Amino acid sequence: MTLRIPVLFFLALMAAMPSLSRSAEGERYVVLPFANETGEESLYWMGEALAIGLTDHLLASGVDVVEADRRRAALLEMGLEPSEPVTLASAILLGRRLGAEIIVLGRYDLLTDHGVLIGGQTIYDSEARQGRRSEVRGSLSDLHSLQQKFIADLVPGNRTRSGSAALMKAVQQVPLSSLEMYSRAMATQDPEGRRELLNRALESDPLYPAALMERATLEINDGRPESAFLWLDRIQMDHLVFPERYWRVLGDAAAAAGDRGSAVDHYQQSLLLRPRAVTHFHLAAVLAKQGKLMDARRQVDSGLALDPGDPEGMELREALAHAREPAA
Repeated sequence: MTLRIPVLFFLALMAAMPSLSRSAEGERYVVLPFANETGEESLYWMGEALAIGLTDHLLASGVDVVEADRRRAALLEMGLEPSEPVTLASAILLGRRLGAEIIVLGRYDLLTDHGVLIGGQTIYDSEARQGRRSEVRGSLSDLHSLQQKFIADLVPGNRTRSGSAALMKAVQQVPLSSLEMYSRAMATQDPEGRRELLNRALESDPLYPAALMERATLEINDGRPESAFLWLDRIQMDHLVFPERYWRVLGDAAAAAGDRGSAVDHYQQSLLLRPRAVTHFHLAAVLAKQGKLMDARRQVDSGLALDPGDPEGMELREALAHAREPAA
């Protein structure tokens, strides 16, 4: 029988160890879902909401961090629920799989004044060495500001940049009800359940960019790219903090519609804004269908340089290794 010991037990054991100071420059983070200590099962969604929000705050601050969708996929690859807190051992394995040297773990609880407490820390490398710790308290309605303060305390040398300020301006306009429905949507693997929850998120905020892009992605996955374009058309570019995500999803819709030329243009635009392994792989797949195998291989190599363990990239590399150049 495999013994599963909760992460927080390990954190308590490590609390007596001396804290290690280490520069965040050049290191990659991954944020895991936070543990629900409220005693209220209905607040499970906050674990995923915190993981998503803290990841975005790190990205906006210029920190190298594994994005939430890749973290969820990696947990599924390991046979774990992507929205549930994991053991320390699993967290370390996940960090290795994703090439992340620093793991962010935490928990949240309710206060007697109806506020919320968010606490957590970083774990370094495969040795489970304790890094910096952070604890913030405040109103649940002020969740985004609490996340920003949490990150500022947790990441050495973290500086507020224009991207971080833009993120705060954008997310503060999102109603808490929309954030809850979106987080619930991303915590479920059921496409129909996710679609319904995203629709509910958009009832409170019809212009919520993240929810609109996820709705478009569901339509693409269901083979309805024309419908995906309708969802994407609703996005207001001045509401976007991470426009590279929009261009990638737009590329996915174009590729699904058979418009490979536009798909290539959209993926290239996304990569200009922020290189991501998944974008390189999607671009590689379209280039391969165009018969541009050398270009496709280069894109796969670029993606695997960013995420060496990505199964999609490794599968593409294997497929392209055996593909033949089209006859002249």
